[in-house]
Amino acid sequence: MAISRAFASSIATQVIEGKFRSSLKAAEFYGLEPRSVQRKVKSELKNHKGRTIVGDSSRSGDENMRYSITSVLAYTFTIKEWITKNFNLKDHSESNIVSIVESLKGKGVPIKEACSWLGIHRSTLYRKRQKQLRAEEDDPLVTQISELQKRRNFAYGAKRMAVYLSKLNGFAINHKRVARLMRLPGLNSRVRPKRRIHYKTELLEPVQEPLYNVLKRDFSSSGPMTKLVTGMTFAPVREGWVVLSTIKDLFNHKIVAWETGSSAKLQLALATLNKLPTKEGLLPSD
Repeated sequence: MAISRAFASSIATQVIEGKFRSSLKAAEFYGLEPRSVQRKVKSELKNHKGRTIVGDSSRSGDENMRYSITSVLAYTFTIKEWITKNFNLKDHSESNIVSIVESLKGKGVPIKEACSWLGIHRSTLYRKRQKQLRAEEDDPLVTQISELQKRRNFAYGAKRMAVYLSKLNGFAINHKRVARLMRLPGLNSRVRPKRRIHYKTELLEPVQEPLYNVLKRDFSSSGPMTKLVTGMTFAPVREGWVVLSTIKDLFNHKIVAWETGSSAKLQLALATLNKLPTKEGLLPSD
């Protein structure tokens, strides 16, 4: 337990009056750590030697000592009893800790002393207070995000939601802040699965013999038009999408034939084959 200066002064006064033979006896009486009490009492005796320790200077010495001991001890234990009765000390949440310290501050207790009674550091209090303030600032945004997601069937992502909230509130709201809030349960957008396009292969006639891998991943060519490869790809244009079918010569990697169409069908591949300058050579395709 941390000892405040006022409490150490009261113990030093009691030692001077002779109520305790030493600071160690006083520590045993109050259930405190002997070394801590001894160090505090020595410091107080050194600082206040020959002077009144605590109290009103207009009172006499003995009367002032009795007044200081009674007021300091009664005040200390009354505050601790009040904390135990009015607050749940097992609850270490930001709101509970901050409310206890704010209540003690309203009763005139310094923040440092209140933190020592609660067994926390001041930096812990300031961090918890900052978290509570940020949560209070985020509550209106969480409500707005929830209402908009329900209205738009959970279609808005973090960036789109940030643009909407900025226009609604009249000030810029970062999309990273919105993304953090949307990670709360029930606020994130629902990801639609990607649509997969399946192509049905058209055969001119049934295959009577099995097809073997003639190329065997050997993409080197000894001469032009001996090994060819073909393929199709989708290309965006102003009118929409177009399918490009090409045939490439592996000897010099030149496109020797190409054709475009609106869909990837067998007719497009055959039209590309008809544009070849020669019908000789190996042309594997999947």
